[in-house]
Amino acid sequence: MAPLLEFSGVSQVYEAGGEFTTALENVTFTIKPQQFVTIVGPSGCGKTTLLKILAGLLAPSSGEVRYAGKAQPRPHPDFAMVFQDFRLFPWMTILANVEFGLRFHGRERSHERAQDLIKRLGLEGFERHYPYELSGGMQQRVGIARALCVEPKVLMMDEPFAALDAQTREILQREMLDLWEHDRKTVCFITHSIDEAILLGDLLIVMKARPGRIKTMLDITLPRPRWRREVKESPAFLELRSHIWELLEEEINLRRR
Repeated sequence: MAPLLEFSGVSQVYEAGGEFTTALENVTFTIKPQQFVTIVGPSGCGKTTLLKILAGLLAPSSGEVRYAGKAQPRPHPDFAMVFQDFRLFPWMTILANVEFGLRFHGRERSHERAQDLIKRLGLEGFERHYPYELSGGMQQRVGIARALCVEPKVLMMDEPFAALDAQTREILQREMLDLWEHDRKTVCFITHSIDEAILLGDLLIVMKARPGRIKTMLDITLPRPRWRREVKESPAFLELRSHIWELLEEEINLRRR
């Protein structure tokens, strides 16, 4: 299967006050259509920068990103992003927030599409509420619904569940996988949680400490759904989690030297 996204020799250098910081250095990997990719790495290793470049929100300092075999225009209408901090419009109702992307692009049937996603994400009955009236978990559901409402082919998610309590996080992990199983969009998902990366991903990318580079890429072949006790407590799951932690610990220790 031909790759959908190609990241070739990408580097990103930031300049501030005459000082230069290399956030990413010579990063190369590919993502297949309908693949759920999870990315872990030490804090400050350039994960968010990588995601912004993939989404076409940031032009790399060097290297190339290709989408469906072509140089990626910026920004691309096939892409949508979900952020850690929700980024909902506080003056808009839940329905208006979910509809925003479709209305912005002048697409028809925004109301029907938004209502369907509101129902699928357990937000029915809250259409006329405002973000401040909802819990953190419900606000993130709105953010996911807003991203999915534009019917993207690629969904980028930057630690979307990091600010949530453990119970809500697990619920949203399951809901995210249910949505993914339904339409099999290509997903690129950043997380600090090793368990979350294993539970969600087909391909798990481990990054090195800054400057961010690819340390290893692992195909996750554990049976789905992985939140089942017999999977999460299986020797294969525990061995994989231990291996990933050892890889990350190497990078964390290198930064301390």
